Amino acid sequence: MRQVGRQLVEIHGQHDERALVDAGIHRDLLDAFGGHGEAVARVRLAWRDLRKCEQDLARHRARVEAAAREADFLRASVEELSKLDPRPDEEAVLAEERAG
Repeated sequence: MRQVGRQLVEIHGQHDERALVDAGIHRDLLDAFGGHGEAVARVRLAWRDLRKCEQDLARHRARVEAAAREADFLRASVEELSKLDPRPDEEAVLAEERAG
């Protein structure tokens, strides 16, 4: 009642120009006049679902991009290690050289 009263007072009050530029009030009044409350509620829920799905999609895309970056890093690391051409007993040989 308070919200409806505030809208009515604003529309018929001394600050009519403020209500005239507020499209949300126009939409609410037209929807109420047309009896579209249930449709408005369904659209509101669908909008919330859409926004949630968009956020989920953005989060999943970010995870895929992070995984792709990690895969690139791992490929580059394997390539560098392959260029070094390590031998099976090379570490032991190098340790002996350092010790001796």
